[in-house]
Amino acid sequence: ICSDPNDCTLHITTDTQHIYHNSGEMDVWRWSWSSPSGDTGFLPIAAKELKTKLKSREAVYEASGYALTHAVNVSETDLPTSQGGTGDRCAEINQKAIDYALNSIGSTTLNRFQNYGQSIQVGEDIKTCVAGPCWIWDPLRWKTDDDAGTVTVSSVYMFTENYNVYPCGEAQTKSEPIPCSTGFHYCKLLSPAQAVEWMYVDGLRLKYSGYK
Repeated sequence: ICSDPNDCTLHITTDTQHIYHNSGEMDVWRWSWSSPSGDTGFLPIAAKELKTKLKSREAVYEASGYALTHAVNVSETDLPTSQGGTGDRCAEINQKAIDYALNSIGSTTLNRFQNYGQSIQVGEDIKTCVAGPCWIWDPLRWKTDDDAGTVTVSSVYMFTENYNVYPCGEAQTKSEPIPCSTGFHYCKLLSPAQAVEWMYVDGLRLKYSGYK
């Protein structure tokens, strides 16, 4: 799209679906106890994962014109470290969510969480089969370690090599071809709201009583 990465503006659309413990419609716990509006604290309010579809870093490099003067290899741009790549792209975003939460909560809450809470760590991105349904039903992983007082959040990823360089596909009109069906990077992401809620509520259940 761009011939010079130094003079290039890309407009990129991402797609995210919020998945909730209560299926987004009804909190069975509250319904069972005839309390449709009460917050019992039994189920988290924040989304338990964000199903996010992104353009791959390889596709962005190629669209920006960066690939015209630099070698771009999908193994370096999108493959996670556990598979021989150079970085875990989904984990990088999850760390940003944790950092956002830590910078957003009040000082009293932060001190309480640091003293009593189970800290959130980011794990390596986890591979799933290269098919949409596999990624759709493979959830964000939470692994608690009560002895260490930590919880590790690991994203499930899937990406496709950008073998159909934009513009591609059948044209709707001569000037507007349909989007390319390759060059994606899918991530199951940690919701920043869930990270905040963990620091306020769920991350305190192991070591901290509300009566203290």
